[in-house]
Amino acid sequence: MPFHIGSGCLPAIISNRRIYRIAWSDTPPEMSSWEKMKEFFCSTHQTEALECIWTICHPPAGTTREDVVSRFELLRTLAYDGWEENIHSGLHGENYFCILDEDSQEILSVTLDDVGNYTVNCQGYSETHHLTMATEPGVERTDITYNLTSDIDAAAYLEELKQNPIINNKIMNPVGQCESLMTPVSNFMNEKGFDNIRYRGIFIWDKPTEEIPTNHFAVVG
Repeated sequence: MPFHIGSGCLPAIISNRRIYRIAWSDTPPEMSSWEKMKEFFCSTHQTEALECIWTICHPPAGTTREDVVSRFELLRTLAYDGWEENIHSGLHGENYFCILDEDSQEILSVTLDDVGNYTVNCQGYSETHHLTMATEPGVERTDITYNLTSDIDAAAYLEELKQNPIINNKIMNPVGQCESLMTPVSNFMNEKGFDNIRYRGIFIWDKPTEEIPTNHFAVVG
């Protein structure tokens, strides 16, 4: 029910919708879309599919139309038979990509234009990224660094990452939180200059042999 504040002729009212949006304000937009499409994929494919969705919503520099086609085709490959028909490339023109829910309503879309604008629409949220397209004259595509070099103190970075209260709370209480770790961890990596490392995910585990069990974690790049 709506929440009323004050009295008299002009009381303030916070609607149910607004309360819901406040409660979920820290949830990445792509996770709302994911909740509506995750059943398109079997459990063994959901991690890879979610990673692909995250990359679609947060395109790396140098992304080309071919990359977008490849990501949507990967999702089609990972989906159950029949559900791949809800994942489209070129539905409303060659530079329009989208995913439809079971009622054929759009839950995520990507639109490209000729000047490098990459617009993501996801459950009422819209964001435009300006990409340096690799096909532009004189522009070379940045290579992805797949492995950390020996001069990087990974343990120190992991310890610093753990000091972030939002991230640490999700690590210590991972049930229902693991998927939403992607955005804050990725932001942390970008702040540290790791923007050319492909972030693959985070593993969380405990050790039953410990006297005081705790959750351990590792960021995989």
